[in-house]
Amino acid sequence: MRGAKMALQTGQNQVKINGVEIQVFSSEKGLEVYHGSEQLLAIKEP
Repeated sequence: MRGAKMALQTGQNQVKINGVEIQVFSSEKGLEVYHGSEQLLAIKEP
């Protein structure tokens, strides 16, 4: 989750830390965090 926070703070949608690649997708409707193709977190507006 720290990697996702770093990506959001720096305005990036992808960050690689110690060989671990995290992708973050954010929009007005929500936020999704992925490690590879595995979804780690999804926060969506109902």
